[in-house]
Amino acid sequence: MHIQKILDTYPALHPEDVQAAISYAADLVRERTIHLPAETL
Repeated sequence: MHIQKILDTYPALHPEDVQAAISYAADLVRERTIHLPAETL
């Protein structure tokens, strides 16, 4: 979704608000640990 569409849908938000939410989500994803099983041959 484009930032402008979000701003059009939620006019009380500012571009900085959307960017802050995106940055927060990116930080959460980076901190997530995914355990992958070792391949068996």
